[in-house]
Amino acid sequence: MNDTYNWHDIERRAMHFSVNWATEDDEKGDLAAFKLFPYVNGGLFEKPITQVPAFTEQTMLALQKCCSFGWADISPAIFGSLFQSVMNASERRSLGAHYTSEKNIRRLIDPLFMDVLRAKFKSVQSNKNKLRAFHDKIGKLRFLDPACGCGNFLANLKTCCS
Repeated sequence: MNDTYNWHDIERRAMHFSVNWATEDDEKGDLAAFKLFPYVNGGLFEKPITQVPAFTEQTMLALQKCCSFGWADISPAIFGSLFQSVMNASERRSLGAHYTSEKNIRRLIDPLFMDVLRAKFKSVQSNKNKLRAFHDKIGKLRFLDPACGCGNFLANLKTCCS
């Protein structure tokens, strides 16, 4: 294993579809689906990363160990509260970095769509064919949390839709 990794190459590959895609030529049409969305560029990847801390073999082994841990039993709420606790209030406010509790997530998603899904489930649960169709419909639902953070919002959505 190498002592260090070529982060510039990793960055280049990770940013294959650059956030500046709106100004790029798209000969293959790979970006057509993205053009349906309004163009937003906060400039996060505007400047190339020039200084990256060393990523040694020891660091890589620690990362691999973390990746092999069974994280399924760990609530994202823990990471959200840890995240908030390491920042002061003004720093969190300026970054818009706020943890959303399960209670507040439910206050949002229940009236938006969960109440409708629950009512639909009650109306189809006694009919095997309708229930299967409803199950297929739920399986095709897609959710986007652009802020993501610790993933608590998406984890709660998954739990609610299960």
